[in-house]
Amino acid sequence: MKHMKTAKIKAIITALSAIFFIIYGVRYFILKPSAVSFDLAASLLIFLVYLVYFKQLNQDETSYFFVAFSLILHNLGLYGTSILGLPFDHYMHFAGGFTFALVIDRLLLEKIPVLKKAALVIIAAVGVGAVAEIVEWGGYALLGSGEGFFLYGVGDEGEWQNTILDMFFNLLGASVLMSIVWFRKSRR
Repeated sequence: MKHMKTAKIKAIITALSAIFFIIYGVRYFILKPSAVSFDLAASLLIFLVYLVYFKQLNQDETSYFFVAFSLILHNLGLYGTSILGLPFDHYMHFAGGFTFALVIDRLLLEKIPVLKKAALVIIAAVGVGAVAEIVEWGGYALLGSGEGFFLYGVGDEGEWQNTILDMFFNLLGASVLMSIVWFRKSRR
C-alpha cells in the first residue's frame, strides 16, 4: 500500500517536473537562448539520474519532492531578486543544503547514531556546496561573466564574500534538516 502511494506521489512530481523542464527548455533553448540553458540541461541530467537510481539510493517521496523543487527553484531565473530582504541566492543555497542533506540522510542506514549521522551529512552537504563554488569559480575563470551557475553574474555578490555566504546557507540548510531528523528520532 505504501509503495503504491509513493509511486503515485512520485509520478505526480515527475509529471509536474517534466512540464517545467519542457516549458523552460523552450524558453532557454528556443525563445530566448541563454547561458542559463546549461543550468537547465545540468538540472535535467541530475533529475534523470536521481529518477533512475531512486530505489537504489533508498529515497522516499519527500526527498524526491525536494530534489525536484530545488532543481526547479534554481532554474526560475530569480537570481538578482530579494525576498524579505534576503537575496534569492541565500534561499537557493539553503534549499540546496537542506535537499542534499535529506538525500544523504535517506541514503545512510538508520543504524548510524544520530549525532554521527548529523555530522557526516552536514559535512557532506557543505563539501558538495564547496565543490559547487569551485565549479562556479572555474566557470568564471574560463567563461567570464553572465547568467547561470557556470558564470559569475546576477546573484553573485562580493567575490569571496559570496562564496562564504553561499556555503554558510548550505550549512544552515543541512543543519536545519538534521535538527528535524534528530527531533523526529528523539520523539520515538
